[in-house]
Amino acid sequence: MVKTMTEYNFELHFVLPEDRPDSEDHLDALFEAGCDDALVGAGKLGHIALDFTREAKNAEEAILSSVENVMSAIPDARLISASPDLVNLSDMPKVMEKWEVAHLTRQAMRKYAFDQVKKVMRPFPAEALFNGTSLWHMNEVVSWLLDNGKVDRPDRAQELLDLTNSARKLNAALEYARNKAPAFDSFISKVAH
Repeated sequence: MVKTMTEYNFELHFVLPEDRPDSEDHLDALFEAGCDDALVGAGKLGHIALDFTREAKNAEEAILSSVENVMSAIPDARLISASPDLVNLSDMPKVMEKWEVAHLTRQAMRKYAFDQVKKVMRPFPAEALFNGTSLWHMNEVVSWLLDNGKVDRPDRAQELLDLTNSARKLNAALEYARNKAPAFDSFISKVAH
């Protein structure tokens, strides 16, 4: 059976080179490098976000080819994150809707997150971060929704799970690279079992 291409929608966030911090300076190069499948956002000087809709055999291929395209257009740019990864309760239904996975309300997600629904196979995933707003890793949420039969389209949920797993892995690798220090490996081996 031949694997068909899937359309993946994700965002990549970059810091631009200090000597060319205006995103407008890079638009032509991005287009010529193959980023014609991305909407470019420039909300903050020195930063650029690209909202890709890219066809690929799998999510990892879609994300990595997009990063390569951006880096070929702006070699001194620095990738800082990929999304969807960390998501708050309000944005979870938007992601589900965009991917046609499920039609869930923010209130439903809140009930799931705060264990107010008793008929589930396993508890809702724990928050990944709390800094005034709780954030969850989207791949854990999608996996939970699949396990508990809370999706309308399991095929689309699997594609979203593939994407969110890839985004999380990339973000973890970026974070690890940013924090690499001689004592870091020993610290990680002590706390990560």
